[in-house]
Amino acid sequence: MEILLPARQQYHESYDESMTGWSLDDFPLAITVAYESTPSEDRALRDLAVETSRKHIDRLLGHDGFRELLRKTPDFLADLIPFLSGKTSTNTPRYECPSCQHQFRGEFSGRNYYCPNCAHRLSNWTTYRIGD
Repeated sequence: MEILLPARQQYHESYDESMTGWSLDDFPLAITVAYESTPSEDRALRDLAVETSRKHIDRLLGHDGFRELLRKTPDFLADLIPFLSGKTSTNTPRYECPSCQHQFRGEFSGRNYYCPNCAHRLSNWTTYRIGD
């Protein structure tokens, strides 16, 4: 089920708020919604879910709902593992957020994308691309 474009931006903004002010009990549901409601090439919500999970992984692994999510959502697990191991693809461009200076990797196709750390939104990240 793909979210219709007019509602998409509002959805992204409310999702960003739920991820940055995350609740341990609601977090697995937020990830499920992100992965079931967006196409795989739309990385904004998915990257935010992965980055938030990476930051809080120790607490999340002690939560039954999160462990169940890992069993049932292979796309999320495939996105999360490289970040946990520190081995992301070196072919994927790296960017630095102008708002929080967080560095992350991503593929952008020209639509609005968000920093996975602070949710700063830009339509063009080209000028913030950094070398390895």
